[in-house]
Amino acid sequence: MERRVSSVQGAAMVALASAAVCLALGRVVIRKLAGWQCLAPTRYEDCPPLQSYQSTKPPTPTMGGLFVLAAAVVVAA
Repeated sequence: MERRVSSVQGAAMVALASAAVCLALGRVVIRKLAGWQCLAPTRYEDCPPLQSYQSTKPPTPTMGGLFVLAAAVVVAA
């Protein structure tokens, strides 16, 4: 007997599996991005309160959203 999965169930399984991939590999990928100097640019030169906030997070890597998207694409494929 063949069991069919609805599109909502399929989307939920992809979301949960990609979240698991992100949790499992996230720290490694963040360290790699920081090592490759994919860091957030300094902004807010004209606003001192925001500039002081920005200076507290210089080693924060960017492109984390691409990692989440890539994990979802790999899981869905």
